[in-house]
Amino acid sequence: MSEVLPFDPTITIRAETSQADPDTCKFTVSRTVHPGGPFFFDSKDRASGSPLVERLFALPGVSHVLVAETVVTVGKDPSVAWSALKSAIGAVIRTQLLTGVPAIFEAPSNAGARGRIDAEVRAVVQELLDREVNRSIAAHGGAERSRWSTSETETYSSP
Repeated sequence: MSEVLPFDPTITIRAETSQADPDTCKFTVSRTVHPGGPFFFDSKDRASGSPLVERLFALPGVSHVLVAETVVTVGKDPSVAWSALKSAIGAVIRTQLLTGVPAIFEAPSNAGARGRIDAEVRAVVQELLDREVNRSIAAHGGAERSRWSTSETETYSSP
């Protein structure tokens, strides 16, 4: 399910709904949205100071936003349909780029692991593995789990 959202021919945005999670859609933009990252926002409060993400959270049903270079990944509430939301998200991204104002003014408080305790980081990584990776691996009889040590994090497959 991929479509190019028309509007400004100098900025193309391709919307692609995740097959693993139908409530997540990746918007690939022909221009850099914000250098660096990734920057993850899981609430309106954490979006404060980031014009693009503030505008995205103003749309009904947006639950989280991930910004990295030319990609903006948006999660929505299951009760909201992508049909109207995709066009609105594309318009917000396009408008932000045309303003010339940075999409993110300051690093969010949850950028990277800063400000999070190890248990929170582990929980987020495991939730991501469960949601995005394990569905595919389960079809082959395995699963991904994180193994943590004090110096590094490893992932491995287990039958």
